Amino acid sequence: GVYNDVILKNLRQAVDSKIPVIARIPVIPGFNNDLPTARHMAQMLHDLGIQEVHLLPFHQLGENKYKQMGVSYEMTGVKQLHPEDLTDYQRVFLDCGLDCTFR
Repeated sequence: GVYNDVILKNLRQAVDSKIPVIARIPVIPGFNNDLPTARHMAQMLHDLGIQEVHLLPFHQLGENKYKQMGVSYEMTGVKQLHPEDLTDYQRVFLDCGLDCTFR
Protein backbone atom coordinates (compact mmCIF):
# COMPACT_ATOMS: atom_id res chain seq x y z
CA GLY A 1 0.00 0.00 0.00
CA VAL A 2 3.01 2.31 -0.32
CA TYR A 3 4.43 3.86 -3.47
CA ASN A 4 7.82 2.52 -4.52
CA ASP A 5 9.01 5.65 -6.33
CA VAL A 6 11.88 6.28 -3.90
CA ILE A 7 12.99 2.65 -4.05
CA LEU A 8 13.02 2.67 -7.86
CA LYS A 9 14.88 5.98 -7.92
CA ASN A 10 17.53 4.57 -5.58
CA LEU A 11 17.84 1.41 -7.66
CA ARG A 12 18.32 3.45 -10.85
CA GLN A 13 20.92 5.62 -9.14
CA ALA A 14 22.82 2.58 -7.84
CA VAL A 15 22.81 0.87 -11.24
CA ASP A 16 23.80 4.10 -13.03
CA SER A 17 26.67 4.50 -10.54
CA LYS A 18 27.89 0.97 -11.37
CA ILE A 19 27.14 -0.22 -7.84
CA PRO A 20 26.45 -3.97 -7.89
CA VAL A 21 22.79 -4.51 -7.02
CA ILE A 22 21.19 -7.79 -6.04
CA ALA A 23 17.41 -7.63 -5.81
CA ARG A 24 16.18 -9.68 -2.87
CA ILE A 25 12.49 -10.51 -3.15
CA PRO A 26 10.53 -12.13 -0.32
CA VAL A 27 7.89 -14.32 -1.97
CA ILE A 28 4.80 -14.14 0.23
CA PRO A 29 1.63 -16.20 -0.29
CA GLY A 30 -1.38 -14.06 -1.09
CA PHE A 31 0.75 -11.00 -1.72
CA ASN A 32 3.27 -11.52 -4.53
CA ASN A 33 3.54 -15.25 -5.21
CA ASP A 34 1.56 -15.22 -8.46
CA LEU A 35 3.15 -15.40 -11.90
CA PRO A 36 1.75 -12.10 -13.25
CA THR A 37 3.40 -10.29 -10.35
CA ALA A 38 6.64 -12.18 -10.98
CA ARG A 39 6.54 -11.15 -14.66
CA HIS A 40 6.00 -7.52 -13.73
CA MET A 41 8.86 -7.51 -11.21
CA ALA A 42 11.21 -9.38 -13.54
CA GLN A 43 10.59 -6.98 -16.41
CA MET A 44 10.97 -3.95 -14.15
CA LEU A 45 14.28 -5.23 -12.73
CA HIS A 46 15.53 -6.10 -16.21
CA ASP A 47 14.61 -2.64 -17.49
CA LEU A 48 16.47 -1.06 -14.56
CA GLY A 49 19.61 -2.99 -15.51
CA ILE A 50 19.66 -5.30 -12.51
CA GLN A 51 21.15 -8.68 -13.34
CA GLU A 52 20.86 -10.76 -10.17
CA VAL A 53 17.81 -11.71 -8.09
CA HIS A 54 17.56 -13.70 -4.87
CA LEU A 55 14.14 -15.12 -4.12
CA LEU A 56 13.38 -15.48 -0.41
CA PRO A 57 10.56 -18.04 0.03
CA PHE A 58 8.12 -17.26 2.85
CA HIS A 59 8.72 -19.11 6.13
CA GLN A 60 7.23 -19.08 9.62
CA LEU A 61 10.47 -18.40 11.54
CA GLY A 62 9.28 -14.98 12.74
CA GLU A 63 6.03 -16.20 14.28
CA ASN A 64 7.47 -16.71 17.78
CA LYS A 65 9.03 -13.25 17.73
CA TYR A 66 5.59 -11.74 17.12
CA LYS A 67 4.14 -13.76 20.01
CA GLN A 68 6.96 -12.63 22.33
CA MET A 69 6.26 -9.00 21.42
CA GLY A 70 2.51 -9.44 21.92
CA VAL A 71 1.80 -8.52 18.30
CA SER A 72 -0.77 -10.42 16.27
CA TYR A 73 0.74 -12.52 13.51
CA GLU A 74 -1.44 -12.36 10.40
CA MET A 75 0.33 -15.23 8.65
CA THR A 76 -0.49 -17.94 11.21
CA GLY A 77 -1.34 -21.15 9.43
CA VAL A 78 0.01 -19.98 6.06
CA LYS A 79 2.09 -22.76 4.53
CA GLN A 80 5.73 -21.87 4.13
CA LEU A 81 7.21 -21.95 0.65
CA HIS A 82 10.20 -23.98 -0.54
CA PRO A 83 12.28 -23.53 -3.69
CA GLU A 84 10.56 -26.54 -5.26
CA ASP A 85 7.23 -24.71 -4.82
CA LEU A 86 8.54 -21.77 -6.84
CA THR A 87 10.15 -23.30 -9.92
CA ASP A 88 7.66 -21.60 -12.30
CA TYR A 89 8.12 -18.33 -10.41
CA GLN A 90 11.91 -18.57 -10.75
CA ARG A 91 11.58 -19.48 -14.44
CA VAL A 92 9.90 -16.10 -15.07
CA PHE A 93 13.03 -14.29 -13.88
CA LEU A 94 15.40 -16.62 -15.72
CA ASP A 95 13.41 -16.20 -18.95
CA CYS A 96 13.79 -12.43 -18.54
CA GLY A 97 17.57 -12.84 -18.59
CA LEU A 98 18.11 -12.46 -14.84
CA ASP A 99 20.38 -14.65 -12.73
CA CYS A 100 17.82 -15.91 -10.21
CA THR A 101 18.53 -18.13 -7.20
CA PHE A 102 16.94 -18.94 -3.85
CA ARG A 103 18.31 -17.81 -0.49
